[in-house]
Amino acid sequence: MRYEYEEMMDWKHREECGGREREIGLTSSDLADCEPELAVAVAEIYAHDNGKRRESNLRRENAELRALLKENGIGAPDWD
Repeated sequence: MRYEYEEMMDWKHREECGGREREIGLTSSDLADCEPELAVAVAEIYAHDNGKRRESNLRRENAELRALLKENGIGAPDWD
C-alpha cells in the first residue's frame, strides 16, 4: 500500500501529538496564481476542514480531561 506525502505527515503528527489532528496552514502565496473564485473556494474548504479538526481535537481533549477527573474522584459538570 502506497501513501501520499500528506497522509503520512498526518499520521506522523497524530502519533507525535497523542491523536490530535494537525491543522493545515494556507497562505496567500499558496493561492497567488489562482483565479479569485478558486482561491475563495479553496480557502473555504481549508477553513471547514480546520474547523472539523479543531472540533475533533477539542472533543478528544475534553474526554481526556473528564476521564482524568473521574479517575481522581472529582465530579465534572455535564455541559454536553
